[in-house]
Amino acid sequence: MVSRAASIILIHYYPSGNPTASAEDLEATRRVAIAGVLMNISLLDHIIIGADGR
Repeated sequence: MVSRAASIILIHYYPSGNPTASAEDLEATRRVAIAGVLMNISLLDHIIIGADGR
């Protein structure tokens, strides 16, 4: 059986409670988006969740 991804959604958790994207988050998002282009898989979103659910 072969599975193929149609798209990617990145999600990660910040236990500090501050869901503001860091420079590292933005760079990781950019790199995943570029890799997705090479594999013809679109990056739909990058969601960061803080400790209080924001």
